[in-house]
Amino acid sequence: LCMSYEEGANVTDLAAIRKMGLDPRQVAHLVSEAFSRQVFEDGFVHCDPHPANVLVRPMSGSRSPQPQVVILDHGLYKQLDDEFRLDYCRLWKGLVFGEVEVIREQCQRFGAGDMYPLLAAMITARPWNNIVDTDVASLVIPNSKEEKAKLKQYAAQYAVDIGRLLNTVPRQMLLLFKTNDCLRHLDRQLGSPVNTFVIMARASTRALVRHKRRRANGWAGAIRGFAQQGLVEASLLSWWIMAMWDKAVGGAARVWRGTGSAKA
Repeated sequence: LCMSYEEGANVTDLAAIRKMGLDPRQVAHLVSEAFSRQVFEDGFVHCDPHPANVLVRPMSGSRSPQPQVVILDHGLYKQLDDEFRLDYCRLWKGLVFGEVEVIREQCQRFGAGDMYPLLAAMITARPWNNIVDTDVASLVIPNSKEEKAKLKQYAAQYAVDIGRLLNTVPRQMLLLFKTNDCLRHLDRQLGSPVNTFVIMARASTRALVRHKRRRANGWAGAIRGFAQQGLVEASLLSWWIMAMWDKAVGGAARVWRGTGSAKA
């Protein structure tokens, strides 16, 4: 059922995006932010964000060209229950910061058992050794033929275990696999200009802090929630500062993930 006609260019059409005066980095950030909010904060997720279902256009009324994302085809949504959504938030926060015990606990809550490294790899499309490597560089998803070949090799090697996991995890997780794959494709087509893991870290932490504030008794609990959010933001800022320094010195520094510090 078509409700309206919407103007816009395909979100992966870089030539059209630039012709409209838009920055592909801002487009990629907006798409990642929009879907991260759906998954982690709202729990109501469009599960088919392939390129034909996502348009981009300049926002009307802005002084300088700012992107506006238009999402089409609203036939495949999933409402995540709060318990699953919050566990998924905790898992992603653990994945971004390389917190092995958090990853293990949350993956096992999703039914992965001893196969929690495989579930983590399926969710992030990263090998387990990259997930637990606290160097920030391990968050980067290379868009190369070699990397694609490596992922295909892993998929073939663990095909039986992947099938077992798909039959074990909550049904809500299956559509999120599809959503994650679609979003990774969009980001690759845009040249992977932003670190989607950082955006997911912010969105998942915001959701957890909001949940704690709602359950908090008095100002003390609310302050603890804001402190947690501030700690995450400080860590993300330190990553950015150290990454800029690393770039300036030609890769001589290493930036470490963690919720407390970054070190060179």
